[in-house]
Amino acid sequence: MSHPDDITAAEIMERLTEAARTLRRLPAVKGPHEHRSHWPDYVHAAQEAYGYSGVGRIRITPSPRDIDAMDEAIPWLQLMADDDARIAWARANRTPWWKIGAIAGCDPRTAQRRLMEALLKTAAVLNERKAG
Repeated sequence: MSHPDDITAAEIMERLTEAARTLRRLPAVKGPHEHRSHWPDYVHAAQEAYGYSGVGRIRITPSPRDIDAMDEAIPWLQLMADDDARIAWARANRTPWWKIGAIAGCDPRTAQRRLMEALLKTAAVLNERKAG
């Protein structure tokens, strides 16, 4: 019997999509050989000092709440079969169905059915864990 607090397949997919979005928004990891500093970059020319240079890309980093939600959702992929988890993660990253079908080696409609089946099974497992 379903409970009002049970998680649905649509909610799982929505959370995985948000997790993928959060992961893309995280700052890039720099290698050990790259200079790291919390100080602002030096101004090398007078034109740069007053904002005459081009505007760089503004990057909005995720909030701690976003990262916590991502950390909760990504392990859900481990509850799926490997191929189904690949399909789910590709779809969470907004990959088109025709490309997902090519990656999975099946028709896009088959990939959609496999994703829905995997999401329903994952929802059942998560709801069972929450109830028990």
